[in-house]
Amino acid sequence: MDSALPHILESSDSAYAKPKDRFVSLLDQIELRVEQLRKDASRLEEEKDTMLTTLDTLRNNEDMLESLDDSDRDDVLRYAERLSMRCLTVDVLVKVQRDDMQQDALHQVINISELTNGDFNAVSSLLCYKE
Repeated sequence: MDSALPHILESSDSAYAKPKDRFVSLLDQIELRVEQLRKDASRLEEEKDTMLTTLDTLRNNEDMLESLDDSDRDDVLRYAERLSMRCLTVDVLVKVQRDDMQQDALHQVINISELTNGDFNAVSSLLCYKE
Protein backbone atom coordinates (compact mmCIF):
# COMPACT_ATOMS: atom_id res chain seq x y z
CA MET A 1 0.00 0.00 0.00
CA ASP A 2 1.40 3.43 -0.99
CA SER A 3 1.95 5.94 1.75
CA ALA A 4 0.21 9.31 1.48
CA LEU A 5 3.33 10.91 2.90
CA PRO A 6 5.81 12.47 0.48
CA HIS A 7 9.08 10.69 -0.09
CA ILE A 8 12.07 12.77 0.86
CA LEU A 9 15.26 11.33 -0.48
CA GLU A 10 18.57 11.79 1.20
CA SER A 11 21.61 11.69 -1.01
CA SER A 12 24.42 9.31 -0.21
CA ASP A 13 26.50 12.36 0.71
CA SER A 14 24.12 13.12 3.57
CA ALA A 15 25.22 9.96 5.37
CA TYR A 16 28.55 11.69 5.95
CA ALA A 17 27.07 15.08 6.83
CA LYS A 18 26.69 16.40 10.34
CA PRO A 19 23.34 15.50 11.95
CA LYS A 20 22.25 19.16 11.98
CA ASP A 21 23.09 19.51 8.27
CA ARG A 22 21.04 16.41 7.49
CA PHE A 23 18.07 17.86 9.37
CA VAL A 24 18.44 21.23 7.67
CA SER A 25 18.63 19.54 4.28
CA LEU A 26 15.43 17.60 4.99
CA LEU A 27 13.70 20.72 6.28
CA ASP A 28 14.74 22.61 3.14
CA GLN A 29 13.09 19.92 1.01
CA ILE A 30 9.94 20.08 3.12
CA GLU A 31 9.91 23.88 2.85
CA LEU A 32 9.93 23.62 -0.94
CA ARG A 33 6.99 21.22 -0.82
CA VAL A 34 5.08 23.48 1.60
CA GLU A 35 5.55 26.47 -0.71
CA GLN A 36 4.34 24.40 -3.67
CA LEU A 37 1.33 23.29 -1.62
CA ARG A 38 0.51 26.94 -0.82
CA LYS A 39 0.77 27.88 -4.50
CA ASP A 40 -1.44 24.95 -5.50
CA ALA A 41 -4.03 25.87 -2.86
CA SER A 42 -4.09 29.49 -4.06
CA ARG A 43 -4.51 28.30 -7.64
CA LEU A 44 -7.39 26.05 -6.57
CA GLU A 45 -9.10 28.94 -4.79
CA GLU A 46 -8.77 31.08 -7.93
CA GLU A 47 -10.16 28.23 -10.02
CA LYS A 48 -13.11 27.86 -7.67
CA ASP A 49 -13.84 31.60 -7.90
CA THR A 50 -13.63 31.44 -11.70
CA MET A 51 -16.09 28.53 -11.83
CA LEU A 52 -18.54 30.31 -9.53
CA THR A 53 -18.31 33.47 -11.62
CA THR A 54 -18.89 31.49 -14.83
CA LEU A 55 -21.90 29.71 -13.34
CA ASP A 56 -23.31 33.03 -12.14
CA THR A 57 -22.81 34.54 -15.59
CA LEU A 58 -24.57 31.61 -17.22
CA ARG A 59 -27.50 31.82 -14.82
CA ASN A 60 -27.87 35.54 -15.55
CA ASN A 61 -27.48 35.29 -19.33
CA GLU A 62 -31.01 36.19 -20.37
CA ASP A 63 -30.23 35.96 -24.11
CA MET A 64 -29.23 32.32 -23.88
CA LEU A 65 -31.92 31.40 -21.38
CA GLU A 66 -34.70 33.01 -23.44
CA SER A 67 -33.89 30.68 -26.32
CA LEU A 68 -34.88 27.70 -24.14
CA ASP A 69 -38.40 26.57 -23.42
CA ASP A 70 -39.55 26.83 -19.80
CA SER A 71 -38.80 23.23 -18.78
CA ASP A 72 -35.34 23.28 -20.36
CA ARG A 73 -34.57 26.63 -18.72
CA ASP A 74 -35.61 25.25 -15.34
CA ASP A 75 -33.41 22.17 -15.89
CA VAL A 76 -30.41 24.31 -16.85
CA LEU A 77 -30.88 26.67 -13.91
CA ARG A 78 -31.25 23.79 -11.44
CA TYR A 79 -28.15 22.15 -12.89
CA ALA A 80 -26.15 25.40 -12.58
CA GLU A 81 -27.41 25.89 -9.02
CA ARG A 82 -26.44 22.31 -8.10
CA LEU A 83 -22.94 22.87 -9.49
CA SER A 84 -22.64 26.15 -7.58
CA MET A 85 -23.65 24.46 -4.33
CA ARG A 86 -21.15 21.64 -4.91
CA CYS A 87 -18.43 24.14 -5.71
CA LEU A 88 -19.19 26.01 -2.47
CA THR A 89 -18.56 22.81 -0.50
CA VAL A 90 -14.88 23.09 -1.41
CA ASP A 91 -12.96 25.19 1.10
CA VAL A 92 -9.39 26.13 0.39
CA LEU A 93 -7.60 28.35 2.87
CA VAL A 94 -4.09 29.71 2.78
CA LYS A 95 -3.29 31.79 5.84
CA VAL A 96 -0.66 34.48 5.76
CA GLN A 97 1.26 34.77 9.00
CA ARG A 98 1.75 38.39 10.07
CA ASP A 99 3.41 39.92 13.10
CA ASP A 100 1.63 42.67 15.06
CA MET A 101 3.19 45.49 13.04
CA GLN A 102 2.19 43.88 9.73
CA GLN A 103 -1.32 43.24 11.04
CA ASP A 104 -1.68 46.90 12.10
CA ALA A 105 -0.43 48.09 8.71
CA LEU A 106 -2.91 45.80 6.94
CA HIS A 107 -5.81 47.16 9.02
CA GLN A 108 -4.74 50.72 8.25
CA VAL A 109 -4.67 50.00 4.51
CA ILE A 110 -8.09 48.33 4.69
CA ASN A 111 -9.52 51.28 6.63
CA ILE A 112 -8.11 53.80 4.16
CA SER A 113 -9.45 51.74 1.26
CA GLU A 114 -12.91 51.62 2.88
CA LEU A 115 -12.86 55.38 3.57
CA THR A 116 -12.06 56.11 -0.07
CA ASN A 117 -14.22 53.34 -1.56
CA GLY A 118 -11.12 51.91 -3.22
CA ASP A 119 -10.39 55.14 -5.12
CA PHE A 120 -6.62 54.89 -5.54
CA ASN A 121 -6.24 58.61 -6.29
CA ALA A 122 -7.95 59.44 -3.00
CA VAL A 123 -5.80 56.85 -1.22
CA SER A 124 -2.58 58.40 -2.50
CA SER A 125 -3.87 61.86 -1.59
CA LEU A 126 -4.56 60.68 1.95
CA LEU A 127 -1.18 59.00 2.27
CA CYS A 128 0.68 62.05 0.92
CA TYR A 129 -1.32 64.34 3.21
CA LYS A 130 -0.27 62.32 6.28
CA GLU A 131 3.44 62.68 5.55
